[in-house]
Amino acid sequence: MKQRVWKLSLLTAGVWLVGSTAWCQLQSRQFAVTATVLLLNALVAGLAGAFFVLCKPPAEEPQAAQAAGGQGQGQGNSSEKSRDGKTAGPGAGLQREGGRKAPASQQGPPHKPKRPLSPKSAACVLVGARLSTEQARTAAEKIVALRLHVAGQQPPSLDLVWSFFDMPVPSGLAFDSQDQVFQSLKAKLNRQRLLFHPDKNCHPEAELTFKFLEQCHQRLVRAFTRGGGESVHQRTRREEEELKKEQERRRQEKEEWRRIQEQRRQEEEQRARDEEVRVRRTQMDKERLQVMLQAKEAQSALRVTQRTISSNSLSGLFAATCSPKALVGAGQDDSEQPVFCLEGSAGSVGCLRVQLLAAKDLPADWLFGASVKSFAIASVGSQQFTSPRMSGCNPEWSCSFEFDVHRVDTSFCVTVYREGWFDDDPLGRVEIPFLDIEEWSGCQIGRVLQPLDPYQTSSALCMALELKASFEWF
Repeated sequence: MKQRVWKLSLLTAGVWLVGSTAWCQLQSRQFAVTATVLLLNALVAGLAGAFFVLCKPPAEEPQAAQAAGGQGQGQGNSSEKSRDGKTAGPGAGLQREGGRKAPASQQGPPHKPKRPLSPKSAACVLVGARLSTEQARTAAEKIVALRLHVAGQQPPSLDLVWSFFDMPVPSGLAFDSQDQVFQSLKAKLNRQRLLFHPDKNCHPEAELTFKFLEQCHQRLVRAFTRGGGESVHQRTRREEEELKKEQERRRQEKEEWRRIQEQRRQEEEQRARDEEVRVRRTQMDKERLQVMLQAKEAQSALRVTQRTISSNSLSGLFAATCSPKALVGAGQDDSEQPVFCLEGSAGSVGCLRVQLLAAKDLPADWLFGASVKSFAIASVGSQQFTSPRMSGCNPEWSCSFEFDVHRVDTSFCVTVYREGWFDDDPLGRVEIPFLDIEEWSGCQIGRVLQPLDPYQTSSALCMALELKASFEWF
């Protein structure tokens, strides 16, 4: 700064000398042109010099002074070498003259990368220098230990909350708010507040950790404060147990609901299967009734007029004309007895079960002072069964027979005989069409016996037969 003031004063004096000389010449009117030029040059030189002196940066002043004063010395110093054996540039001499040294990175070996810090060390670094070493270490350990709990990944229990404040779990379940335990707990919380205050602790998780500790403190106070008859801690445990019981009850209700739904589904499936069986049976009964109706119509037509069998089969899904030998017995005309059977059935269509009960009002007959025995022969086509021999006018046989039915126009015949000396004498006969048996299936049937001897007395016209028959379709 002193050099600038000195230069500015010297320049001002020179400009003043030149200007005063030119002004004197102008006043004396001698050399007017020369004086004017000198005056203008003095003004321009003064302004340029002042601007150059005032606006030039300070760093260039030593270089300008050295370039003006010692050019030869600078050339001599440029040929010198530095300490490490390398040639120094033009600025090396200036740096040595000013007392400056080269940077440490250019002198020593390259810097080695540091190892990553542990979580506790990183926390200690973030805590800062505003706390003491022991306080910083304690705060860092507390932040690292509570990190998972603060984030909510591990919910703490009441016993674990005591360890957050470095206090043992108390043996009692309830305390007064002025108890020594809560006073110590409150003092611990105040010390934690000093450790994690944002003005002292620079760690980003310090404030969250302290808020978490405040919540833990409130939880302990609520849980261990005396209440009316039951402590808050006991009430909390009881509510937890009630919650578990409620969850178990809901789970059982859900299982019961699933079991009921499964049972309903099985019942619906069983109901659907039963309905399917019922529909199938109804369809089969309908088909049988159609066959029976066709057989009745055919019998009614035969009674009105005799007709021969044709080559065309009768209409109907279950009616067809059978062969002549299968239609009538031996000794009858094959062309006058049309019979119907189920279409496509090679065997029997069903089973006829007959229970022969008794005969009523048979004519009395005595042979050598003893009553003559009577019996009955039941037949369906070529199948025959004989009842036991019973004596009296009202024999009770109570015997059962089973017949295989191959045609729907079959007739069930019963002939009652009486034992004779040389041959059995026929008393009466009854013939029941199969269609009537189907209509009265399972019920008791009574029929009047038609006498076979035209010379029998009028009392023989009152003979009756009692039986029970049932038919089962295949």
